[in-house]
Amino acid sequence: MGTPSNQPEFDYLFKLLMIGDSGVGKSSLLLSFTSDSFEDLSPTIGVDFKVKYVNVGGKKLKLAIWDTAGQERFRTLTSSYYRGAQGVIMVYDVTRRETFTNLSEVWAKEIDLYSTNQDCIKMLVGNKVDKESDRVVTKKEGINFAREYGCLFTECSAKTQVNVQQCFEELVLKKMEVGKLVCVQLWLMIGQCCVFENFDPVSSTEREASAAISRRVSEAVDLLDKGRELQAKGDFGQALGYYTQVVENYKDFAFSDYARVGRALALYEVGDRQEAIAEMEDVSISLKGYPEVHAALAAALYVDKHALLQAENQFTIATLLDPHYTDVSYVKETKHWPPSLVISLQQFISLS
Repeated sequence: MGTPSNQPEFDYLFKLLMIGDSGVGKSSLLLSFTSDSFEDLSPTIGVDFKVKYVNVGGKKLKLAIWDTAGQERFRTLTSSYYRGAQGVIMVYDVTRRETFTNLSEVWAKEIDLYSTNQDCIKMLVGNKVDKESDRVVTKKEGINFAREYGCLFTECSAKTQVNVQQCFEELVLKKMEVGKLVCVQLWLMIGQCCVFENFDPVSSTEREASAAISRRVSEAVDLLDKGRELQAKGDFGQALGYYTQVVENYKDFAFSDYARVGRALALYEVGDRQEAIAEMEDVSISLKGYPEVHAALAAALYVDKHALLQAENQFTIATLLDPHYTDVSYVKETKHWPPSLVISLQQFISLS
């Protein structure tokens, strides 16, 4: 007999956030955890997102892990992702002293400023212990920092996968223990008792709500991926439909802005160019610091509105963030821009 369709695919859903300076290895650490592989990745642009299912303490958990950019220019973009996070992983590079110093000067302050979850669990992670001969931050310093700021602590290596799995599992276990402790305190306050063998810190209503949110996230991500797949195949008419569904039906999710970028590109090819430009201008504000939308807007402003100065300003932002946008083959073969926008960018680069 098959599993009922309304049965949750997991027991708990946790939102985790990874923060820290650029280049400390957050993305590599997340890749190592989610796919058991290692890549020396380029800096994250804005925010990335991955899902991992794990079994901890006899429970099936769905971890939604947000990987944020460490560069200062992306701070306004990533601050909203602190909201609702149940765990925050602060990562530093044991071979770079400034990444450790910035934990107290920047990242701990951001948690205090933006976190909305009073029971948020903090984990301090010293990455790149495989480079022991280059170490400049001692393990004792990490332990002392963790004690001062009330964090869990571990050192690991995304490259060799030492302690990577334990890092995430320890944080989740701690979160589950905190849930139990809160429940125990509430029961004691009202003079009741409970059987802890069958304890579940999340009510059925909360689990159903989490499952509903998870389903909506999965639906939106599937639509977004389908749009990108069709865009890569050059089917911008179909891609436009998928992007529009995300924009119209999932606007409460922050990543719907990325669907708006895809929608604007598709509109430029198969729809109303003026509407496409208006979409680009709007998204360039809400996703300020996302290079693709700035580069696309520069090309469109130059060719369709003959606004050279505005186009140059947008293109300067784009190329400061990602110099690849000076290469037309990059937007054509890697970003899969529509042919008309590729031509517009080419005209802008050659004539500006």
